[in-house]
Amino acid sequence: MTQFGYAGRILRVDLTTGRTDTIPSAPYTEGFLGGRGIAARFYWETVPPGTGAFDAGNTLVYATGPVTGFITIPGGSRWQICGKSPLAEPEFFSYANLGEKWGTYLKSAGYDALTIRGSAESPVYVHVTEDSAAVKDARHLWGKSAFEAADALKAELGKETSVLTIGTAAENLIPFATMLTDDGSSGASGFGAVMGAKKLKAIAVSAGRFRPTAARPERLEELTHWIIRMRRDTWKDWFENIPGKTRDRACYGCPSGCFRKAYSEGGRRYKFFCQAVHVYWKHALKSSGGADTGTLAIRLCDRYGLDTTIMEPMIDWLLLCHREGIISERETGIPFGEIGGARFIETLTRMIARREGFGAVLAQGTRKAAAALGREAERLLSATAITRAAETRDYDPRLIPTNALLYATEPRRPIHQIHEVSHALWLWRNWANGEKVGFLSYRDLV
Repeated sequence: MTQFGYAGRILRVDLTTGRTDTIPSAPYTEGFLGGRGIAARFYWETVPPGTGAFDAGNTLVYATGPVTGFITIPGGSRWQICGKSPLAEPEFFSYANLGEKWGTYLKSAGYDALTIRGSAESPVYVHVTEDSAAVKDARHLWGKSAFEAADALKAELGKETSVLTIGTAAENLIPFATMLTDDGSSGASGFGAVMGAKKLKAIAVSAGRFRPTAARPERLEELTHWIIRMRRDTWKDWFENIPGKTRDRACYGCPSGCFRKAYSEGGRRYKFFCQAVHVYWKHALKSSGGADTGTLAIRLCDRYGLDTTIMEPMIDWLLLCHREGIISERETGIPFGEIGGARFIETLTRMIARREGFGAVLAQGTRKAAAALGREAERLLSATAITRAAETRDYDPRLIPTNALLYATEPRRPIHQIHEVSHALWLWRNWANGEKVGFLSYRDLV
């Protein structure tokens, strides 16, 4: 049975038994809103209280919403991953929001969601098509970076396949490990580590023939044109392109775009976008490496599978600890004297992802690392991080009080909601200062 915006099926995979089956999605889509609604209900039904994030009983739900698959409208590429997150104590139900084509391919294969339960004895990957789903041997992929694993699977399965993979950090159960799609969309909440605990290296989805339908296509087209007109050129100059390196690139199927950039290096395309840019940017620009070192840091985090929203404040916190004499280069093996350079970020990301030396302390997460170093290190953490997961401090609630409620009630940094107020004020300020990027004027407020 299909519904407007939905395919009508949920695919279930049990890695312990290797079995797959499908169930109707109507009981979920009719009563719960969007991909996260589906995921929350399914999680409530299947994950017993007390289940740990790395336990076989933790279910990961890869879910689409009713808009996913309408690739000619803004937001048509968005999808969610939900489950028990290992980011903080106590562990909690959380989500990751991704874009690009993986979610659209899942919908085109005829599924509204994919659920993964259980744990495999040895590394596996899941291959999904519109006719079948199979759990396959991935021992040849284990140990490869997220980039390398995706390349190998696409070469094996064909170009009309989208691949979600994990890297070294997830294999080593780093609690802030991410997942990465073959076109560069990354997912946080530590779900990469949950995949690693399940010995699930990748999920490959081959495009199918299903296309969602709208209840009122004409009205949908009208609203799409209105949204595009409202968004046109609003964000285009938010991040300037790096001359000769980056260019504007919207997500798969997005007709409006934003300030997302991309660049090519060594025959591969990489993203240059949003928070990930800032993970090492301010330090790199002060060094001789400049923008090249800044983009290197993003690639390293994606290659290993390290969450940049946690790595950015961790780097700042480490520098504070070094300045205050709490840690030294000699005892940690981190080249603090080369901050901003390539060797610093290469050393730090490698040590954490592989749990080498002092990297094993940092691999626990910043809060646990601070606790291990003592009270003064814990005090310094508040200057850089804001959530239980030690994510970067964005749009401080002391400046925008409404953000305090969002930080207090969301399982992780709710950047999509915080942007609603913060960016409106930001753009109004730009307009008031006569800056180029500033479309919100007094006339829009009355």
